[in-house]
Amino acid sequence: MSINCPRCHFENPDDTIYCGKCATQLKSSEEISGSPTETIETPKEELTTGSTFAGRYQIVEELGKGGMGKVYRAVDKKLDEEVALKLIEPEIAFDRKTVERFSKELKFARKIVHKNVGRMYELMEDEGRYFITMEYVSGQDLKGLIRQTGQLTVGKSISIAKQVCEGLAEAHKLGVVHRDLKPHNIMIDKEGNARIMDFGIARSLDAEGATDAKVMIGTPKYMSPEQVEGEAADQRSDLYSLGIILYEMVAGRTPFEGDSALSIALKHKTEIPPDPGEFNAQIPEELSTVILKCMEKEKEKRYQSTGEVFSALDKIKKEISTEERIQTKRKTKTVPRGRRLHPFWIGGIIFAAVIVVLAYVFFTQILPTGEMEWKDSIAVLPFEDGSETKDQGPLCEQMTIDIIEKLSQIEGLSVKPYKTVESDKDRDISNKEIGKELGVTRILESYLKMEDNRIKVYSHIIDAKKDSIIKSFEYDKDFDDIFEVQDNLTKEIAKTLGLSIVGEIFKEYKKIEPKDTEAYSYYVSGRNFEKKYAISKEENDFASAKRMYEEALNVDPNYAKAYWGLGNIYEIKYNINPEDQDMEDIQSAIDNFWKAYQINPNLAESHIALGWAFFYKADNDNAFDFFKSALEIEPNNSEINRNAGAFFLSIGLYPQAIKFFSKAVELDPLNYWAHHMRAYCSMYAGDYDKAAGYFQSALNIDPNNLELLSFYAFFFIFTKNIEEAEKVFEKAEKIDEQDNWRIKHARGLLLAIKGEKEEALQLIQDRPFLYFATSIYSLLGMKDEAVKNIQVGIEEGFKYLNTYLYSYPFLENNPCYDNLRDDSRFQDIIKEEKMKYQEKQFKYGKL
Repeated sequence: MSINCPRCHFENPDDTIYCGKCATQLKSSEEISGSPTETIETPKEELTTGSTFAGRYQIVEELGKGGMGKVYRAVDKKLDEEVALKLIEPEIAFDRKTVERFSKELKFARKIVHKNVGRMYELMEDEGRYFITMEYVSGQDLKGLIRQTGQLTVGKSISIAKQVCEGLAEAHKLGVVHRDLKPHNIMIDKEGNARIMDFGIARSLDAEGATDAKVMIGTPKYMSPEQVEGEAADQRSDLYSLGIILYEMVAGRTPFEGDSALSIALKHKTEIPPDPGEFNAQIPEELSTVILKCMEKEKEKRYQSTGEVFSALDKIKKEISTEERIQTKRKTKTVPRGRRLHPFWIGGIIFAAVIVVLAYVFFTQILPTGEMEWKDSIAVLPFEDGSETKDQGPLCEQMTIDIIEKLSQIEGLSVKPYKTVESDKDRDISNKEIGKELGVTRILESYLKMEDNRIKVYSHIIDAKKDSIIKSFEYDKDFDDIFEVQDNLTKEIAKTLGLSIVGEIFKEYKKIEPKDTEAYSYYVSGRNFEKKYAISKEENDFASAKRMYEEALNVDPNYAKAYWGLGNIYEIKYNINPEDQDMEDIQSAIDNFWKAYQINPNLAESHIALGWAFFYKADNDNAFDFFKSALEIEPNNSEINRNAGAFFLSIGLYPQAIKFFSKAVELDPLNYWAHHMRAYCSMYAGDYDKAAGYFQSALNIDPNNLELLSFYAFFFIFTKNIEEAEKVFEKAEKIDEQDNWRIKHARGLLLAIKGEKEEALQLIQDRPFLYFATSIYSLLGMKDEAVKNIQVGIEEGFKYLNTYLYSYPFLENNPCYDNLRDDSRFQDIIKEEKMKYQEKQFKYGKL
C-alpha cells in the first residue's frame, strides 16, 4: 500500500517516513481520519475564468498552484472587491483534523493587520469543497523577482528584509508564527512594498495541540532545523527562514542545494551554510554576519526577535547611506529612499520602473537638444529622514521642493523637477546612473533630522560623472531658521558651481514664505493630507487638509501658499466625480486661488491654478491670460509648460499644445505624460511621422500604460497598419487586468474595419458618444449615429469631461471619418468647428 503526500500528493511507499519529493513527514495510514474505505470526492470541473464559485466569487484568473491547492484571483460580488481564493485539495480537506486546524489558525491570522502583511479572511465550504479567502495583492512574488534579476542589490535586499521584519513583528506580537516563510509567499506590490502572504498554516504560539507532534511543516529550502525534526516552531523559526530569504536575495541562490527535497531538509540539520559573500563579493561582511546569525542551528544562538534583526539591518543601511556618502571615497551604490506620493498636479500616473535606464539611450541619441543653453545642471534627490522616529517624511518632501524652487533662481542652472527625481528615490543605483538618466552633471544628496525643535541638515554636492563629493554642507539651527538654512544652502551651491542667483527674482520668491514657521509647519501637514485626499478621495482627508491650511492662515493671514493649498483641495473635490460636479467647489477653489494671487502676484502656482479654475467655468479668455502669466514668471518650469500644453490640447489647438509639451520634454525628458500628449496631439494634427517617434519615446518610459497603448493602436489604425495594431492589442490585452474601456474601444475599432459589426458595437456600450465609438459608427456606415455622436460630444462633452471634443483638426484629419465626408450634416459641422478653431487661433495662438 502506498502513501500519498498530503502536501504535494506524491505517491510514496508505505514504509516512507518523509515524502521523497517535498520532504513532508508522512502519517501512517492508521492516523488518517475517516474510514479507509471512504471515497474522496474530487471536483469534476476546474474553475474557469468568468465562472462563479460558491454563488458569490467570480473567477478572474488562476494565479498558481501550491501544496494545498490552486489559488485564484476572484471578485467577491457580495462585497464588490477582489480577493485571492485558495481552493484546498480534496485529499487535504478530507482530513477533518486538518480542516479544524486551519479554522483555528485562521482565527489568529485574521487578527494581523499591517501594511506588510496580506490579510487572511476565512475558511469556507461549498458543496464539500473547502477554500480560504484572503486579500488579493497585485504584483510579483519575491521568488519571481529573484529569478528575473539573479541577485538583488544589497540596498534593495535590506529594504525588503526590513519590511518583512515589520510584518513578522506584528504577527509575532499577536502570538502568530508563519512557519512557511519563503520568497513565494512574499509579494512585491506595484508600489514596491513587501507583503507577507499566506498565514493560512500559521498558528498561535499559545494554541496547544494545534498540530500533531513531530509533523514537519514548511518548505525544505527555507525550513529551520527544528521544523525538519517536526518540533514546535516559534518566532525564531521564522527568523531562520528570513535569513535564507535574505541569503537568496543577495547571493542569487539558497544556501543548501540537493538532489531531493529530503536531502536539502537534512542539510539544515547537519551542514554549516557557506558564507553568502562567496557568491557575491559586493555583500558587506556585516550583512553576511546578520544572515548567518539568523541561520544558527540552535534557536538560542539566533536573533531572538524581529526587532533585533531589524535594528541590525537598519544599522548596516545607515552605514551605507551616511558613512560612505560623507567620505569622498565611496561605493557606487545609493540607498533606497522612503516612498512618498507626488503632488496631485500630475495628469497621469508616472510609472517609475527600471526601464527608465533604457529610455536614456533613446533620449540622448534622438531627442533634440532645444534652444536653451545651460551652464550646469543638477538633480536634488529627495531629502532623507534621518530622525530616529522616521516621522519627518512630509517635511523632507517639502524641503526638497523648496530647494528645487530656490535653485531654479540660479542663472544658467538646469534643475530637474521634483516628480522626476522622486522616481529615483527607491532605486539602488549609482549616482553615475542617476546622472545619465536625468541628464545632469551634479546631484544634491541631503539628510534631515529634527531634534528638540532643531533642524539639522547634511548635504553633499556630487559630481555625477565621477561619483565623488565636490563639497559638503552642514547646518544645525532652530526650526525657526529653516528658511535661512534653505537660503544658505542655495547660495552655497551657486557659489560652488560658479553661478549667480537671479537677484530680483530671488527677492520676489522670498515673499512667498510665511512670516512664522508655525504656519509653514501647518502648510507642510496640509500638503501631506492634500496628497492623501487626491488618492483616497476620503472626506476625512479633505477635512484634515482644510483644517491644516486654515490653521496656517490663522497664524499668518497673508500666507499665499496656504490659500493656494485650500484652492487645490476644492479643485480635487470638484474633479472627483466628473458626472456630479458641484460648481460651489470650483468657486471655492477660485476664491482661494484669487486670494493667493492678490497676496503674491508672482506665485506661479496660483496663476496655473486660476487658469484651470477659469477653464472649468468655460472662461477661456481668463484661463489663457493666467497660463500666459505663469509662463512669463517661470518660462523654464516643466510643469508650467506641461499645464500650458494641456490647456491648448483641451481647447483643440494642437500645434500650440505640441510646442509646450515639447518644451516640457526638453526640461524634463523622463516626463512620460508630456511625451504621450505630444504624440496624441501630433496624431490628431495629422503629423504621423512625428507622432510615431513621440509614441515610441513615451513607450520607452512606460511600456505597459494601457491608455498609451490604446492610442498607439489607434495610431496604427489611423495609418492603416493593421498588423502593428494587432501586435499592440496582443500586448495590451495580456496586461489588461481590469477590462480597460480604452482597450475595448480600440479593439472595437479594429473589428469595425474588419466588418464585424455586432462584436464592435458590443464593446462601446459603456461610453457610446466618445471618439472611438464615433469612429466605429463611421467605419460601419452608421452615419446617423456617427453624426449624432459628434453633435452630442460638441454640445455636452465639456460638461462631462472638462474638455472640448471634436475640434476642427481632429475632424479634418481623422481617416475613420472618411465615410462622412459627403454627408451635408458633417460638412456643416466641419465649417462651424473651423470657424471656432480660427477664432481660437486668433485669440490664443500667439503664445
